[in-house]
Amino acid sequence: MYYLGLDVGTSTICSVIADTNANWKIIDIVTMPNDAKIQSNYSWENIQDPKRIMEIVEEILSIMLERHPNIYCIGISCQMHGILYIDSLGNAISPLYTWLDQRAAQLIDDRKISYGEELSKIIDRECPTGYGLATHYFNLKTKNIPKNVKSFCSIGDYVAMHLANNKTVKSDITLADSYGAINQKDRIYSKTILENNELMPELLPELIPSESIIGEYKNIPVVTAVGDNQCSFMGSIKKLNSDATISLGTSGQFTSYIDEYKAIKGVEIRLFPQKGYILSGASLCGGYSYSILRDFFKELLDWFGISNDINIYKKMDEISPLNYNNLMDFNPLFLGTRENSRLTASINNITLSNFTPQNLVASIDAGIVNELYDFYNIFAEEDKKRIKRIYGTGSFFNKSPCIKKYCEDKFKMPVYSTSRNEECAFGAIINSSVAMNKFFDYSTAIDKINLEN
Repeated sequence: MYYLGLDVGTSTICSVIADTNANWKIIDIVTMPNDAKIQSNYSWENIQDPKRIMEIVEEILSIMLERHPNIYCIGISCQMHGILYIDSLGNAISPLYTWLDQRAAQLIDDRKISYGEELSKIIDRECPTGYGLATHYFNLKTKNIPKNVKSFCSIGDYVAMHLANNKTVKSDITLADSYGAINQKDRIYSKTILENNELMPELLPELIPSESIIGEYKNIPVVTAVGDNQCSFMGSIKKLNSDATISLGTSGQFTSYIDEYKAIKGVEIRLFPQKGYILSGASLCGGYSYSILRDFFKELLDWFGISNDINIYKKMDEISPLNYNNLMDFNPLFLGTRENSRLTASINNITLSNFTPQNLVASIDAGIVNELYDFYNIFAEEDKKRIKRIYGTGSFFNKSPCIKKYCEDKFKMPVYSTSRNEECAFGAIINSSVAMNKFFDYSTAIDKINLEN
């Protein structure tokens, strides 16, 4: 049987097919750029066109179905935290406000508090900038809620709804939690939010289990969307309770699983499907920092009138932080942190001997990894001791020649590459395998599927 996994990412949209008769090996991959970004007049705004995203998804599925007409199930992973508004017919009536959107970081009038900070106090839960409910709160206060709005949802929920030909939207627990709307201990919507009519709680989508089948696309069952952090984790590890992941794509995460709720200041706790949680130390930039530096070099070359034919990434990839003894201290906080969106990137320890372009590249590589290592160090000792293996995932981790070795040097343990490059889409397949009753629970599915690969 062929299972199809679809990952609706920030930069790319990818689909993979796994063959259950070949030990769940990936037999086909189609990836397209997510070119749905909408240019904005506001530096803090980051929005995408959901209708364009849907067009790309349908184009990818058309290719896959032509190659493999006997697809058994469709699973979906998607970028978390962002929201869009829909009407009663399921039509998008707003852009997708992505997790990179900074509107909730704006200060309220002349007060020294942001919209996200004020909301966090109201609902008694951290709701950082980029989280859907914080974005929604800004839109409420600035009167930017569209007319005829019925609900808001994630981009994965929107895609799943349209593929299943539904008119109403539903969210699984991982995506609803990524809005900042869930009481994490009870795994239901926060009573504080539901009882605050000023927040328009009626716009929250209906909660359903992650392993729910919500309809069919061309007679193929469609499973509800799940957050990409959870899917990437599932698609990378071999043992749920003892493996961790370093994920470096546009953003970055250090992630491991725990059975019981545990609040750790500075580390996000996110809901895992069915039961349990993942601890996630999340950096907002990750590999995006590398592209920011690349754009800096490109602008420098343009300024000097030098040919654009130079492959800047190729030159940058030749540099490894392990080859430099006197790195700058590069903190790549271009978008701040989850806890403080007003923090900025900085470079310290600049000397006469290390102020070179090569050292700058090496230092940003180190800074990207160091930020995740700092999260790891916040984990409780018992949680760190439980981690026996680390797997590296994400486009930046997979493409950068030096990052794997630097991670191993920093974490003082081997960091294993996964047997595939599209962990999020494969994690969506694992979610589908539980939805289709192939496996009883997620731990079993991960054990059986990933140990074969």
